[in-house]
Amino acid sequence: VLTEDVTVDTIPVNEEGDTNIVLGGNTLTTNQTGSIIAEEGQTISISDGTIIANGTDGSGAASILYAEAGGKIELTGVTLETNGTGVLAEGQDATVEVRNSHITALGFCVSSNARNESTHGINIRIENSVLESEHVNGYCGSAVMMNVPGTLYIENSNIIGENNAVLARGGDITIVDSELSRPYAVEGADESNYYMDKDWGNGNVVPMATLLVGNRSNSYQYPANVTLENCTITATADGAKTVYIYGNAAEENGATLTYDAATVITPADKTVDPVIVGGGWVELDVSVTPDTAQAALDAITNDVDRATVRLSSGSYGQLELSQTK
Repeated sequence: VLTEDVTVDTIPVNEEGDTNIVLGGNTLTTNQTGSIIAEEGQTISISDGTIIANGTDGSGAASILYAEAGGKIELTGVTLETNGTGVLAEGQDATVEVRNSHITALGFCVSSNARNESTHGINIRIENSVLESEHVNGYCGSAVMMNVPGTLYIENSNIIGENNAVLARGGDITIVDSELSRPYAVEGADESNYYMDKDWGNGNVVPMATLLVGNRSNSYQYPANVTLENCTITATADGAKTVYIYGNAAEENGATLTYDAATVITPADKTVDPVIVGGGWVELDVSVTPDTAQAALDAITNDVDRATVRLSSGSYGQLELSQTK
């Protein structure tokens, strides 16, 4: 329990069991260059105060808090500022829970890691929080990255990204009552063709979009399924994309996006389609009108092998439109 502001070389943890750090409204500054780890069967809980962790090399790659398989990280009422990545989950049943908190990171605020199959099966839950990419050049940070099979749940939160607010490259993702935004102008890159005509790279070396769903690469061969309920998704800069979806070539590893009528997807640039389907195996399940469905089909590029738009609007029943090239 902190009774005053404290600076440490590394956040202290109990290596034999659980750790509970009550900040008591104070600031814990750490000079650490690497992660503190919640190992299998361990929980690291931090609450009620501020953590400043700017001791990394500034590349954004180092994770300050790290949940291994079977381990758990809990942040409640915490403001976390870092020039690395805030929290990383990696491995079966690795769990991250962020509640009533504000994370600002140069790298990812919360992320997974697709190193190999041993990193799959994670669980991330974000509630009543603000997660924000530090502004660098408009295409550096992704606030939340989910790129392995597992579950990501976001509720009543504000996710602010540079390259992406949420990058959903794999797993089952549900976002409820939340706002996703990308308010920064891009400096020195052309958003209209950035990774648009070639395979994506590793991590978040991917196209720019507030919400990016799916994959275009020989790696990351698993499905990505995203459901939106009562969300607002925006992109501020000229030419900026709000939602972009691309599916793997195999149907069983494709990309699915489902959103309800209460979800609003609005690029500030009216010449940009709200939802852009780039190619591959893609399924949209949207509560819209047939006219909107046709607009979605019109946005499909020539790279599409097959795409399906399924309408679920109550007043129109169910309608399927498909396009094969």
